[in-house]
Amino acid sequence: MTQIPRWALQRIVELAKSTKPTCIKFSDMLKFGANPKPTHLLASSQFLSHEIPVRLAHRFHEMGSLPYNISQLEVVKKVKSWYAKSFQELVEFGEQLEIKRLNPDAAGPAENQKKPFFPSILSTGRQEYDEMSPLAAFAEKNGMSDIPQLNGRDYFGDIKEAHIVKHAEEYNERFARILRGIVERHNPAVLTAAQAVNKLRHSHPQVFQDVVGLQQFLDRFHGNRLAIRILIGHHASLILQKQSSPNRVGIVNTRMDPGDVASDAAVDAAEKCEETLGVAPRVEIQCPVGGCPHMTFVPSHLHHVLFEVLKNSMRAVVEKEEQKVGFGNAERNNMPPIVVSIIEPSSQQIQIRISDQGVGISAENLPRLFTYAFTTAKAVDIDEHFSGDEVHAPLAGFGYGLPLSRLYVKYFNGSLWIESTENVGTDVTILLRKSFDGTETFTY
Repeated sequence: MTQIPRWALQRIVELAKSTKPTCIKFSDMLKFGANPKPTHLLASSQFLSHEIPVRLAHRFHEMGSLPYNISQLEVVKKVKSWYAKSFQELVEFGEQLEIKRLNPDAAGPAENQKKPFFPSILSTGRQEYDEMSPLAAFAEKNGMSDIPQLNGRDYFGDIKEAHIVKHAEEYNERFARILRGIVERHNPAVLTAAQAVNKLRHSHPQVFQDVVGLQQFLDRFHGNRLAIRILIGHHASLILQKQSSPNRVGIVNTRMDPGDVASDAAVDAAEKCEETLGVAPRVEIQCPVGGCPHMTFVPSHLHHVLFEVLKNSMRAVVEKEEQKVGFGNAERNNMPPIVVSIIEPSSQQIQIRISDQGVGISAENLPRLFTYAFTTAKAVDIDEHFSGDEVHAPLAGFGYGLPLSRLYVKYFNGSLWIESTENVGTDVTILLRKSFDGTETFTY
């Protein structure tokens, strides 16, 4: 695992104890527009280089404080190392930018590509690099009695300093590379957490005596991860954005057709189902006369939720058909279709209901559907060296699809619920706001 400098580990502890995350207003995510100004993006980059580390620090600290010595498990140490490395990279970027603000002659984004970032500031190299952050080293070199406080920025703001403005696009491109690296580093986090929970069943069975506590921890962990990835995805998309569509602002589509998203999710879920079970049932998408109502939302996140729900429905329908015709003998045209109905129950809401005539869910299992690691499918073993994300995981069997889907919907102030009758079928209902208002919803 990568060695993390001591100053970064100390800063994590300080932030976790003293600083709360700043919840972002969704309306602010739209202020950048279809053609964002580089200086607006750079102000946001500086804000995120402080805000995301705060969120990472809380999760890192909590992972280090888990009961029953769980924090000493190798899988937990692995995830903590990802959080610490990402924390370090973001803080260093923010501090370099602040040094440039304080000293126009300081190294710009191109010179700061090398590691350590500030060899000219320090006299003896590694020891100081381990003990001091870039800004602390800058303060010492310049005889400052106090380390400068990072210049506060709003999520949506502007940069005015001319010597920084001329480098805005370079800084933004560099920050985008850092963000892409963080996403890649953390991609396996969901399945790694699933592995950890499965191992805990055997090594620490006492943990499962406090099911509520475990579920709350996993909700915080995954909810925080989701919130970070949305901010990262939106910002990276804004930096790369070309004015190809007036309806796109970063990851948000201001005129999203939920029927189109459902259609794409159905194709992807069918491909996954056919790959695993050999066949997939048909999906019918029903919209009001005149077409589905448009809404302002994140298509990729609605796709994720519908993909997970449709995978479950497809498996349930295939399994019910195989009960009649035998394993491996189900045929697409003989199975009842899954129906995705999209309606507008009010002027402010969109409702999406996924209905299947599959095996259904027993009354005993229904209350447990949103429990992490609970699954009605045969449990699967996930290769501990698997490095992909949850989309490329097995069709079913590790019990994270529904809990994560509900977190996705809840983050955007929506709701998701399930009604089911064994041997009859299942309805999954998703209720979302049409407009992109409100504030992030997650527990830190």
